[in-house]
Amino acid sequence: MAGAVTASTVTTVAVFAPIGFVRGEVGELFRPFAVTVTAALLGSLLVSLTVVPVLSCALLRWEGGPGRRDRPRSRPRSRLQRGYRLLLRAALYRPGVALLVAGVIWDGTALVPRQNPGMSPCRGSGDGVSE
Repeated sequence: MAGAVTASTVTTVAVFAPIGFVRGEVGELFRPFAVTVTAALLGSLLVSLTVVPVLSCALLRWEGGPGRRDRPRSRPRSRLQRGYRLLLRAALYRPGVALLVAGVIWDGTALVPRQNPGMSPCRGSGDGVSE
């Protein structure tokens, strides 16, 4: 299932990402759109492969029966699952560090190139027509 989600997302990203590299006025016009769509798709992929499985495991089946949260029924099978479980445990035991990492990632979005203000409508005239 993860392969199908990843393949379809990467295919769509492969269509939109190159638009961000177009030069000239067309590139300036469509670059913010390409960056936004690409970032949203990749963020969605990250959530669908990490958060959704963990939440479904936490909410659906536990060894202790309904309402009890002792331990999950299945043990991690792959290195990736073991690594993810270790990372998740560390984040849950040290929420301050997890929030710090999330903050650094959030601040990293400021490094995304800004749209050229020359392509924006005039702000002073109010009619939305460029001069």
